[in-house]
Amino acid sequence: MITPFIDQTSIQAFAWSLIHFLWQGAVLGLIAFMVLRLPRLRATTRYLAGVGTLLAMLVSPIATFLYLDRSVSEPAGAGFVEMGEVPGTSSVTALRTESAVELRAPAIADAPLPAVIRPSTGPFVILALWLSGVVLLSLRLLGGWIVARRLITRAVRPVSPEIHSLVRRVAGRLALDRVVRVFESSAVAVPVMVGWIKPVVLLPAAALSGLTPTQVEALIAHELAHIRRHDYLIN
Repeated sequence: MITPFIDQTSIQAFAWSLIHFLWQGAVLGLIAFMVLRLPRLRATTRYLAGVGTLLAMLVSPIATFLYLDRSVSEPAGAGFVEMGEVPGTSSVTALRTESAVELRAPAIADAPLPAVIRPSTGPFVILALWLSGVVLLSLRLLGGWIVARRLITRAVRPVSPEIHSLVRRVAGRLALDRVVRVFESSAVAVPVMVGWIKPVVLLPAAALSGLTPTQVEALIAHELAHIRRHDYLIN
């Protein structure tokens, strides 16, 4: 049971944050869709709009959780004053009231909680469903990463000296100071960029033979631009 390790109020705040993100994410996605549909929008602006939307989707549930958790965690009796501070109340009255509370405390503690204030199982169900989705999607991403890494070692061969020289020239124009390995591969149908720490660009062997040098340069520039903008890490 997860209850002894996580505060009930935090679980409720987290569950409500996930529920609120349903409309928050929809609004952010709609805004991004409208921005990207604007005419004559530069590619850099489209890229920043997409990354900004993803960042906002990450921040919004965190901010909602912090707000809800603080609101729920506030003590219920923070606005009350002590009996001794009430004008016109004598110390004897305060003492009697305090004694009455002490006498009734055991009875209240032993009484079963009403259904209204018992911990609800709803937040736990929402949390369990969310965690299940996280695990399944993480396994899917892990499988995709394993397949991508296998592409680097299967059916690859070094590119020709002409293409290798072209890669260096394009990297220089993009101010890319990282070492990028480029291979021809018969296992891919389109150019693929794999990795971030040690990036590798795979060029389809079948397509290279039918492309002009200008088209090959455009393909290489496109893939190196992904590395320049750290797209693999952002994704």
